[in-house]
Amino acid sequence: MRIKHLVFTCFILLGAVFASAQNSIAVVNFQRVLFESEAAVAATNTLQPEIEAIKKQIGEIETRVTALKDKLAIDGATLTEEEQSLRQEEIQQLLINRSNAINAGQQKQTNSRNDFVNQYKNVVQQLINELAAERGYNLVVDMSTVVYIDGIANITEEAIARFDKLFQNNEITPLP
Repeated sequence: MRIKHLVFTCFILLGAVFASAQNSIAVVNFQRVLFESEAAVAATNTLQPEIEAIKKQIGEIETRVTALKDKLAIDGATLTEEEQSLRQEEIQQLLINRSNAINAGQQKQTNSRNDFVNQYKNVVQQLINELAAERGYNLVVDMSTVVYIDGIANITEEAIARFDKLFQNNEITPLP
C-alpha cells in the first residue's frame, strides 16, 4: 500500500513539474509541524504528571513483588503448601496489576496523542495552505512520501514557527 502511495505521489510530482513551467512545489514534514511545536510540548507537559503517577505505581508494585518473592524464597521451607499458594497468588495478582497499569499508561498516551492530532491537524493544514498561497506553491507534498528532493522548497521550519506563533498568541489552545 505504501509503495502504491509513493508511486502515485511521484506521478503527481512529475505531472505537476511538466504541466507548467510556472508550477512551484514545496515539501513539508507534517508530523514535525505537529509534534515539534510548542503546542505539543504543552500537551506533553500537561500529561507528564499522570504518566509519572503511573510510573510510580508500577515501581511500587515491582518493589512489592520483589519483596514477596524474596520473602517466599526465605520462608518457603517453613510455609504450608496453602500459605505458599496464597503468596504465589498475591504475587500473580500484583503482576496483573502491574500489567494493567502499564496498559493504562500506554492507552492514556495514545488517547492524548490522538486528541492532540484531532485538535490541531486542521490548524496545521490551514497554515500550510496559507504558506503555499503566500509563496505561490501549486503543490505541497508531505515529506513522508518524498524519496529524493533537490531544489524543492521545504516549508517545515516556517510552518512550525507559524504554529508556535498561533499557540503563543492564544489563537489556538491546548487540550484541557
